[in-house]
Amino acid sequence: MSSFGITPTYRPSTHHHTPPVSEHEINQFRIEKGQCPKCGLQTHKLRSSLIRGKKSIPLTNDNVLSGRCLDCNPRRNVPAATVRAEGDYVGELNGNGLRCGSGKMTWKNGDVYEGEWKADNMDGQGTCW
Repeated sequence: MSSFGITPTYRPSTHHHTPPVSEHEINQFRIEKGQCPKCGLQTHKLRSSLIRGKKSIPLTNDNVLSGRCLDCNPRRNVPAATVRAEGDYVGELNGNGLRCGSGKMTWKNGDVYEGEWKADNMDGQGTCW
C-alpha cells in the first residue's frame, strides 16, 4: 500500500521484446530455407515427401549456378597479390585461394613464371625465366 492508501496495480507490458538475433542464427535460418546465407537469395528449391523426407534441389538461373549465389560467390577468378612461403604471386585466385587463371610468380631464388595457372599449378601457356 502506498502512503496515499492506494494499492498500486502492475500491468504486464504490452510490448513484446524479442532478443537480438545473431548473424549466425540468420545464416542458419537462410540455409534451412534454401537461401544464400550472406544475402538471402533463393539458391535451392526445397521439397519434402513422406518417403524421402526433405530434399534440397540446387537452382540455376541468372544469379545462381548449381545452388551457388553468384552475387556473393562470383565464378570469375579474383585478381590478387599474395606473399607465399616460396615467393610472391600476383594474379588470379579461385574461390579457394588457389592460383587459377593468369598470373606471375616470382620465387625467392629469382626464378619467374608468368602465364596460366590451374588448381595452384602452372598449366597452359606461360614463360619461365
